[in-house]
Amino acid sequence: MKRKLTDSAVDSVLPEAIYDSVGRKLLDSGERLTSQFLDHLRTQGIYEVYFGTPSLLSSERGDPSGPRERTSSKETAPYQEESVRRVDECFCGAVKALGEFARKAMEGKETCTDELESSLASYLQEAMADCGLVLATCMKPNTSESLSYDTWLAHRSARFSAIAALVSLQMGMPEKECLIVGMAGAIHDVSLFGCHGFFSQSSFRKHPDRSARLLSNTRGVTEELKIIVSQIHEQCDGSGFPRRLARAQIHSHAMLLNVVDAFLAMTNPVEGVIPYNSADTLAYLAYHALEGTFDLESVRGLLKTEAAYPIGSSVLLTGGRKGTVMRSTGPTYLQPIVQLEGGTIIDLRNSQQKILGPADDWKKSRRITKSTLDQIFWHTHEVLG
Repeated sequence: MKRKLTDSAVDSVLPEAIYDSVGRKLLDSGERLTSQFLDHLRTQGIYEVYFGTPSLLSSERGDPSGPRERTSSKETAPYQEESVRRVDECFCGAVKALGEFARKAMEGKETCTDELESSLASYLQEAMADCGLVLATCMKPNTSESLSYDTWLAHRSARFSAIAALVSLQMGMPEKECLIVGMAGAIHDVSLFGCHGFFSQSSFRKHPDRSARLLSNTRGVTEELKIIVSQIHEQCDGSGFPRRLARAQIHSHAMLLNVVDAFLAMTNPVEGVIPYNSADTLAYLAYHALEGTFDLESVRGLLKTEAAYPIGSSVLLTGGRKGTVMRSTGPTYLQPIVQLEGGTIIDLRNSQQKILGPADDWKKSRRITKSTLDQIFWHTHEVLG
């Protein structure tokens, strides 16, 4: 049940746990609602809460062993070439706009976010029709033989922006919030442009604050957006930077972006660094979310968007067949839509075929084993530098 939180609720004991609109638990049942906590929620733009999980999210988390899903013809249709072209143009435009935006910001000139907002709105519009197509197009490997650091960073920031916006969309956020999340992902590394990838660990750990300061001359950037940018590298257990904030001090959008940043840091590193296997990376992030480092609902959102074997990744199926993941099927993480070698597209929810594991060439990606799960692989300065 949805309710508006007012000052009259202060000091009351909660009869049930309360959640925000995307299903994040805010406070457990039996806890007392303090004026400080109410102020904290308001700083994050939360004025209404749910007593008990929102019904939409509850239904999505139903029994996975229940009735099989009926596959629509749209889910097993090939990507539409015209849509791919539109998304590709949008992505290239975002990369170009990011490069120009960063150049002006570093020179202290006034900047605006209009072009980036236009690209994000286009992503979301296309994603409402086919989220898998947008992800697959944005994550395509760059075909250029060699990229400058700034060009690579612009590509990464555009990917970050698109993935983060799509994850927030899949988590049920309103379009306005999806745009805020995507914008923060796009511009959060603005202070790293022009450094050619060379920086010390201590310097890198200060870049979120530098980015927030650089955005002061940007038309369309709110105080909330600057707070999110400054907190993207903070982590729920207080181990992040630059301020080692605790979970209750971190904006919910920053927690989501921290998960996407870790995913990209491991699977989309700079040229010359072997990426981690994308399916292993998702399992690894889930493990560390359960350990308290990442926000668990944000990891679930990423899994729902990408599937356990991310869109665009190669998988090995029963019988020795190989395929490429095309679309996620929501909470059925292990049963995505797959295109087999030869072109046939199948829905694994309604097939005897099962995924045995990733089919990536071990020379092209690093695997994460059970014995290395406790190690920290997402520190971006190690992957960027």
